[in-house]
Amino acid sequence: MSYLREAVDKQRSILIHKLIHAGVYHQTDPTIYHKTMTELVYEYERSVINKNHHAV
Repeated sequence: MSYLREAVDKQRSILIHKLIHAGVYHQTDPTIYHKTMTELVYEYERSVINKNHHAV
């Protein structure tokens, strides 16, 4: 496996873990595992912005 593929897979795993931990998705929800990297980043950024917006 190429180093780039490994790095992308690792980043995907980290984002999925963060989204599950933040309560955006449930661990048993299969849709999160089929999202693209772009979709995961968007969901994560959206959840962080919403969290920060509600904290103000």
